[in-house]
Order: sequence, then structure tokens, then C-alpha cells
Amino acid sequence: MLKSVVGVSLMATILCIGLYYLTGWNWIMSIPFAVGLFLFTRALYNTIRYTILNSAKHIKIRKGWRRGEWKFKLFLSWWSDGLVSHYRFNSNCLYRLLRVKNDKEDNNGDINKLFGVSHWHVHKNSARFGWNCNKEQTKIKIYAYYYLDGLRFDSFLKEVDVNEFHKYEIKFINGYAIYFIDDVYIFRHKFERKIFGYENYPYFGGDRKAPHKMEIYRRRK
Repeated sequence: MLKSVVGVSLMATILCIGLYYLTGWNWIMSIPFAVGLFLFTRALYNTIRYTILNSAKHIKIRKGWRRGEWKFKLFLSWWSDGLVSHYRFNSNCLYRLLRVKNDKEDNNGDINKLFGVSHWHVHKNSARFGWNCNKEQTKIKIYAYYYLDGLRFDSFLKEVDVNEFHKYEIKFINGYAIYFIDDVYIFRHKFERKIFGYENYPYFGGDRKAPHKMEIYRRRK
């Protein structure tokens, strides 16, 4: 579709330029030239936008850090009934946290955050996908991680392989947050969505920060 629009617009622009050189510039020829240039520019913009939306965003969480990107995006419940993204964990997302002096307990069971939505405070009402790695350090474990009226809950969903994209989706329907992975329904919990909220993005922790550089890739489609 986009290729055809670009092709037609480019041909229209070339035709207008050719006619201009053949007939000379006048107000009659300026109209189709302007239209052709506008169509070509619009098609070029849509092509670039389409490419950006479908290319993978490279998110790097550096050693000793928690976040790989700093961004804020409103979530409008009346505009959308859920969130969906494709994520891929690089192999360096596999880890094992060694116990240090100040640790009160083993932190390998702590759940990191992938993405989701919060209504006002993230520790008050939120619904997110969480993750950590299995004991064998071979796969990524995915969770539903959520807060209801300040109470925290989590539920294991499934394990996924590293270096592969998977589709993650949360739908908000009839007072529930419903979790899908690769278009397969897995889990749901009660969730009262508000009019306004904001989206959450990858975050390491838990109590501990990233033990080494970790890389996650995200694309919208």
C-alpha cells in the first residue's frame, strides 16, 4: 500500500516537473506541482513513520542501573482498552544475583518489570508484566505483577526463550485486567481502571540493581 502511494506520488511529481520545464512556470502548472509535491512528502512521511513503528527499540539497562529509558506517556482509558507490545530479551538478561552482606534474603526471586499501566501511584493501582530468569539461567519467567488498593500480587504466567520476540498484551474489559502472551489468554484479575493513567516501561528490581548490562528490544507490531 505504502509503496504504491509513494510510487504514484513520485510519478506525479516528476510529471509536474517535466511539464513545468516544457511549458514554463505559470499559475496553472503550480497547482498540480504543489499537489504532487504534497502527496510525495506525505507518502515519504508515512513510510518513515511506518518503518520506525515496526523497527525494534533497543533498550539497554546498564550495570548498576534500573532503567533503560526515561519516558512518560499518558494512558487514556476512554481512548484505549489495553496495551500491546512485542518484546525480546537478549541472552544477557539471564543472571544470578550473588548474596551480599546487606541482603536480608535471596533476591533472585524478585520480579523485574517489563511494561504495563499505572493509575496514579504505581504502588497503588497498576497492572504490569514482570520478569526474572529461571534457576538454570536458560529462560525468562514472565509474571502478572499488579497492585490493587496498595496491595501487591503476582502470578507466574509462562517461560519464554531469549533472543525471540513474543507478543505481550493486557486488555481492560468489564473490570478485569486480562493477560495474553502470543495471543493466548493466560490470566486475569480484577482491576478498576481510571480515566487517566500512565504507561510503565522496563525496570530492573526488586531490591537489587542490574548486575551487568542487559538488553531488551521492543516493537509495537
